[in-house]
Amino acid sequence: MKQVQHYVPQFLLRRFALQRRKRHRAVHQIWVKDLKQDRSYVSAVGDVAAEAGFYRLREGGPDADWLEQQLSAIEEIAAPAVARLAENFDWHAHTDEDRVTLSIFMISLYTRGPRVRRNLSEIAGQVLERLDAQGDPPAPSLRAELEAAQASDPVPNHSGVILDTARSYGALVERSWWLLVPPVGSRFICSDGPVLLENPLPAPPHRGNVGLLVDGIVIYLALSPHLMLMVADSVHGLPDHGVRHIGAEEFRRLQWLTGFHTERFIYGRAKEDLVVPEGSWVGGRRLQILSPPLRQADTARPRLGSAGRWTPSTGPFSGV
Repeated sequence: MKQVQHYVPQFLLRRFALQRRKRHRAVHQIWVKDLKQDRSYVSAVGDVAAEAGFYRLREGGPDADWLEQQLSAIEEIAAPAVARLAENFDWHAHTDEDRVTLSIFMISLYTRGPRVRRNLSEIAGQVLERLDAQGDPPAPSLRAELEAAQASDPVPNHSGVILDTARSYGALVERSWWLLVPPVGSRFICSDGPVLLENPLPAPPHRGNVGLLVDGIVIYLALSPHLMLMVADSVHGLPDHGVRHIGAEEFRRLQWLTGFHTERFIYGRAKEDLVVPEGSWVGGRRLQILSPPLRQADTARPRLGSAGRWTPSTGPFSGV
């Protein structure tokens, strides 16, 4: 029987869960909403954000669970680094080692989930479809290679993406790190795609503007219902180690981003927390991740934020 392997670490999910007594032992239970089936329910943390053998090589062998072991090692050192932020709500206990650890953790958390796995698995088929649609069918050898890629074990390719991308952690270390506190009475939620990306800067012609290492990118990770980590590219000129209480409009924008980055499931402390704005969830079918649509006024008249850079008035720096 294949081991259940989590693509969102249990230590992070437990921060959004309630601890209850069940048969003389403590159990962490979390509210789940299945956006595909539009239903909500309570589940044990160990049963969500996971699939049997998700990181296990199909061929088995002594190294079949090598990727799971690497990710577990990252989680082991990331858990106390997250705790030092989530339990203090400030930076006084945060160390330089924590910053490196959390940079690696956020990158691997972004790339290790089902959305990136699906995108990687679909690339070969999309190339084949595009060539056929253009009336330029590939040579038989290339077609055979693309068809074989669609049926191959996705774990080796996914492993390479996760670990190769994590080696770029230094780019995140050098950025501006902030803690965001939600409005009174509101709580952040988690999802099966917990790392959120957006870019207040306009995209260059014929290029996207959203990616972990793209100029202008802002990365978010909810650490608990009451605290979110924000890592902003240095191009925005923000100071480091900031703490900010956000307003209702910015909270809703972060809900929108959560919905957009979700493959299927969102998780929270209570049923009433499991809300994403209508139209934000796209059913796990869009390959390109975009920032929320700007209001018409923002599109017509971009403004300079206090950091001296262009930001939409509903953007991440509207209150800085």
